[in-house]
Amino acid sequence: SIIGVISSCTKHEDIIDTSLQPGSILCSDGSIVHPSLFSPNEKEAIGVVFWCNDGNNPDIKETAYAVSLEDLEENPLIDTDEDIANVSEDENSFDGGANTAAIMNFAIKDSLAYPAAQKAIEYAPKGVTGWFIGSIAQNKAISNNLEKVYSSFSIIGGTHFDGWYWSSTEDGAGKDTPKVFALISSLTKGRATSTSKRNSFKIRPIIAIR
Repeated sequence: SIIGVISSCTKHEDIIDTSLQPGSILCSDGSIVHPSLFSPNEKEAIGVVFWCNDGNNPDIKETAYAVSLEDLEENPLIDTDEDIANVSEDENSFDGGANTAAIMNFAIKDSLAYPAAQKAIEYAPKGVTGWFIGSIAQNKAISNNLEKVYSSFSIIGGTHFDGWYWSSTEDGAGKDTPKVFALISSLTKGRATSTSKRNSFKIRPIIAIR
């Protein structure tokens, strides 16, 4: 007798979640594309999403934040030893945009140089403006999603993080520390430390997605 063995194969296809998520690619036309759908012939990448709003913090109105593809050169944050009005010392707040604007306003009012903050504000890849220096909490959020950010960088040619980067958060560890010190962070390790605002460090601008 002949025993026939019939095997049937069911094709299995993974369903890709293409919703907004860390690793999504921000394009110069304002669109946000899943990395698997990105085509350099159709879109120009300017950033990678590193955080999305889950609605758990009602104080955060933005939908997401994206980090730029390149470093800006080392510069002092601002030439002052004063506590800057309206700059937060809260290490858990996503207020980099407000902090950077406050640094600029303080500097202009007192005719001070603010090279790092100015570079971030003037940054405009492919003509897209609105970038700023992330707060220490926003910088840590980049570190928390480093693998997804780097995965997208490999597709669009982003530069990996290296060394220490400015945050826009003042050092609130002591009574007088906000006058002299601000926080810097390692975007690869998520660590933070304090340094004089007059010291020079790199900037990696971020932008809000509303």
